[in-house]
Amino acid sequence: MTVSRWLKQRFLGQRRACQQQSAGFTLLELLIALFIGSIIISGLMFIVTEMLKIERRETAVDNTQRNMKRALEYMASDVAEAIYVYVPDPGTGDWPQPIQDIDAEAIEDLDNVVLAFWRPDFIANSADLPDTCGADEQDCLNLLERRGFYTLVIYEVVPNGDNDAVWDGEARLIRYELPKYTDPKNLEEGYAGEGPIDVDPGDGLHTFTTWEPEPGNAGELSIQPAVLVDFVANPEDGDIDEAQCRDTTGDLI
Repeated sequence: MTVSRWLKQRFLGQRRACQQQSAGFTLLELLIALFIGSIIISGLMFIVTEMLKIERRETAVDNTQRNMKRALEYMASDVAEAIYVYVPDPGTGDWPQPIQDIDAEAIEDLDNVVLAFWRPDFIANSADLPDTCGADEQDCLNLLERRGFYTLVIYEVVPNGDNDAVWDGEARLIRYELPKYTDPKNLEEGYAGEGPIDVDPGDGLHTFTTWEPEPGNAGELSIQPAVLVDFVANPEDGDIDEAQCRDTTGDLI
């Protein structure tokens, strides 16, 4: 054997040995790579999940704030048409007697009422007015003269049930519309009954503070309140931390 052939065989033998050593991974190397890869994938999945949660939360907050703003704007435009607004007693927080006397069928809970007022509803079409006045002559004349009637509007925050599948959040803001007439042409009384500031031969002149609702009318009329917005804080939950209440004493000048 020549020296050149021996060197060639020696070189080829070392090359085959190196190729055999680098031909694959050992089981331990595969397990380590799999462990590191699972950690990286788990971390990425956690980050993506948290980002999706944050996005959903921010979207829900934006939608709630947008809906709440629309509801407040609607209430502001609604009360701008009011002719008389009831104000609770500043000392006791009790509503005036006419609101306290409202049927239980009309509102869920008097303590959760946030706004109550009278507004005029005008009749644009003369065909909707009475043709002749019968027994209720004074009411008929008032309706023909004013071409409208009073409607009692009440806003209330109603807590949602634990298994409520329709409304989200703790409570919802609803609006009741209790008109004086359900059919003004035939003088069919609505929930407001005789209404305020109408002449009654027995009691004299009614006012907004002395008006008394017709008992039982709410159940007979099957009043359907309108929901303005949900995701409202529960008014019956009085557990508010001190940190959530900001001292506004210094804000008043």
